[in-house]
Amino acid sequence: RRRQFVEELSGIARKIHAQLSGEREELLVTYEPNVKEEQFEEELLRVRERDRRQCMTSVGPHRDDLLISIDGIDIRKFGSQGQQRSTALVMKLAQAKIIRDQTGEAPVMLLDDVLSELDRDRQRFILRNIDDMQVFITCCDSRVLDGTEGKIFSVSGGRITEG
Repeated sequence: RRRQFVEELSGIARKIHAQLSGEREELLVTYEPNVKEEQFEEELLRVRERDRRQCMTSVGPHRDDLLISIDGIDIRKFGSQGQQRSTALVMKLAQAKIIRDQTGEAPVMLLDDVLSELDRDRQRFILRNIDDMQVFITCCDSRVLDGTEGKIFSVSGGRITEG
């Protein structure tokens, strides 16, 4: 089921990222299991004593990972901060679409200072693609939110003010 979910997530994320990058980059999300399904039991038995001593399980699906690449390059290792941030946002938008498709309801999104490292076009794209959800955004410069609907609150000197 995890593999199926990642395939669905990858397809949606690929489309969103293509739009975000103006079709200049191709995003791919690949499921990387920690251990092959047919070797799972064998691996558990092989590391059983060590895992008992360490009071943890060192192999299994909880150790699975995702490889996220742009144009074939692993962005965790070689992506710029902007690419990494853009990709994290694309993944959130893809997850939100899956949730909306499965439940019929848009999720509430919490975005903590996610726009600061993006260029203006990418900021606008993200803001356009969250306008049908309830979203809480923190940012250092509220001007990035100009033209968006909603309430803006400022925090300064321990005081919260609207506007």
